[in-house]
Amino acid sequence: MQPRIHSFLALFVAASSLSAQAFCSLRDPARHIQDLWGRPLAWRSVVGDVDQQVKDTVATVLPFTLHARELGRHTLYVIYNDKDPVGFVHARSESSSAGMVEIVWSLDLDLRIRDFRFQRCRAGERSVFEQSQFAAGMRGLTFDQLRASLTEDGTELARAIKPTAAGCEELALVATRSALTTLLVTQLTFGEAVRPEFAIALARRLPGSVAVEAVDGTALPTWRCLDRSGHPIGQVVFGSVRGASGTASPARVDQLGIVIDGQGCIRGFCGGHLLDLQSRKALADIAQREPALVAPGEPTVVVATVQREIERQTGATPMR
Repeated sequence: MQPRIHSFLALFVAASSLSAQAFCSLRDPARHIQDLWGRPLAWRSVVGDVDQQVKDTVATVLPFTLHARELGRHTLYVIYNDKDPVGFVHARSESSSAGMVEIVWSLDLDLRIRDFRFQRCRAGERSVFEQSQFAAGMRGLTFDQLRASLTEDGTELARAIKPTAAGCEELALVATRSALTTLLVTQLTFGEAVRPEFAIALARRLPGSVAVEAVDGTALPTWRCLDRSGHPIGQVVFGSVRGASGTASPARVDQLGIVIDGQGCIRGFCGGHLLDLQSRKALADIAQREPALVAPGEPTVVVATVQREIERQTGATPMR
């Protein structure tokens, strides 16, 4: 069997019309994609079911969840520049006092907010919001940074953030909640379908890595990171990792992407949004540690090493 090699400049799946076969809240995707990315780009569409299980999971991570109208089949657009995957576009709806607000989100491959556009918004404060310091500051934010913009119960903007949204606080709250649910739905509903793109994003963190190669026959989804000569210089592994157990609820499990270099040093992660904040902080510490945490190259051992480190740092009970 020929190896499946996805080059950063060659991974490309032709744009399909699958969205015609399923409900999709994004109207005129070509226009929105060009507006968000600044030039005509290629894309492929991935259709997934946003079901009750996704809704319930969002409710365990955030103090709010999806609107009932959001359940059903939705489409994620994977964006390519010269056949090189660069990010995603996805539309979500949130309720407001002025009716439903539909926002089209542009995400990078590391699941950070890149940009956004309103598809539907009747709020009188829309123009104020679009020109606000708050809106400008949303670009580049991670899940944790967005969550820190809200109060613990998610019903208001955090006190330190409110001055940046003067005159448009409600719409800023709506946009933040929409951004958070967009990041979670992208991971929960589409994560498996876009693993090759996540693998590429992780592999880029290794100097000299220009391609990824899917590895068959492993216990966990695994990609080799290749240099220009086709030599392996690291790997990306996806595996289930459990967060620290809270007193009020059981620990949540996330499908975490892990990249390690040729010496077995962990260099970064993709995902982790479903884990509790304490566990996510442990992941950040692992990725930034010097010298980096060293794990053997076997995929299952890599994931087990990360699990043990989370448990060590958080004081969690080891998984049985």
